[in-house]
Amino acid sequence: MDEQSIGLLEQVVGHTGSELILFFVVAAVAAAIVGLPLYRLVTNDRKNKHKHENERLEKYMEREMQILQQVFEVIRGNTEALSRLANTLERDVKSTATSLERVHDRIDEQGEILNDIKAALAALSRNDAKTAS
Repeated sequence: MDEQSIGLLEQVVGHTGSELILFFVVAAVAAAIVGLPLYRLVTNDRKNKHKHENERLEKYMEREMQILQQVFEVIRGNTEALSRLANTLERDVKSTATSLERVHDRIDEQGEILNDIKAALAALSRNDAKTAS
């Protein structure tokens, strides 16, 4: 190769390198211009997806909390009802025990009266037997 060819080749390579660098810079800027909105769309979509998922989870937890509150109210109501029932039952048992004690005392009194009557009849029978003899 002669000097003129080498000079021309150096000029083409030098000019081509500058154009390649410029083309690379323009391509990078174009990629950033196109890529940034796409990145924002993808990021916003993810944020919206997480936001909707969090809202759905919050509604679910709120509903579960309401159900638990209702269950606790039912349990509290049942506990109060059972407590009242236990008090009523205890009062009725005491009343029944008192009534049974009164009946038992009356039976004892009637038994004593019956024993007195038997003793009196036995004494009368003996007196009748003595007078008959």
